[in-house]
Amino acid sequence: MRQARLLRTKANRWCGLAASAVLLVGFAPAAHAATFSFNALLTGEVTGTTGTGNINLIYDDVAFTFTYDVAFNGLSAGTTVAHIHCCTASPGTGNAAPASELPTLNGFPVGVIAGSYDDVIDMTDPESFNPAFVAANGGTVTSALAALIAGMNAGTAYFNVHTVTNPAGEIRGYLVADKDSGGASDVPLPAGLALFLTAIGLLGVIGGRNLRRSGS
Repeated sequence: MRQARLLRTKANRWCGLAASAVLLVGFAPAAHAATFSFNALLTGEVTGTTGTGNINLIYDDVAFTFTYDVAFNGLSAGTTVAHIHCCTASPGTGNAAPASELPTLNGFPVGVIAGSYDDVIDMTDPESFNPAFVAANGGTVTSALAALIAGMNAGTAYFNVHTVTNPAGEIRGYLVADKDSGGASDVPLPAGLALFLTAIGLLGVIGGRNLRRSGS
């Protein structure tokens, strides 16, 4: 009977810890829950190209999603891939490797000279990133997302559409924060995601200690 009471006590303790983690995640981000908009005009990045386009990218700092709204036309040949690239050495200029998923954004239209793209991407999913970008920016999804948002805030991230005739990229535009959505300096890093992972890690540490104690 004593063993049964001990097990019930431990179960209640775990339930309390789990509830605390949920409360931490639920209440802490709510203080700054918001969406932030980044925009860019897409223009030719090689001589002789006349394609144009635009992108509106919305970051949700609670759901940790990117919502894409892209339109383009007048490309010289069919599309192949499209990415967010980050981060260049200077704002508004230079080249950088893709930061978003490979080989291209999920569902981006391929083989067309005009089209549109609308999708919501889960930025807590490792597959939403180029693995090399994650490795170069802390090695975790949380650190990679923070680095990407920092690059977007700084004007060192651009959206790029590649085509058959211009495989290195035909049109691009540097993402700029919409001042009406808070401004670049106001876009927060993903602290809520870090808090969630910290809470889960705390549960794991406490659980491990309890297992060692019960086994000793």
